[in-house]
Amino acid sequence: MTSKGEQAKNQLIAAAIAQFGEYGQHATT
Repeated sequence: MTSKGEQAKNQLIAAAIAQFGEYGQHATT
């Protein structure tokens, strides 16, 4: 069972990873 804090943290991490993925693609070219 995840608390609301855990869910919010996971969403933030997921959003950060999504943005990082885009940056990574541009940076590694």
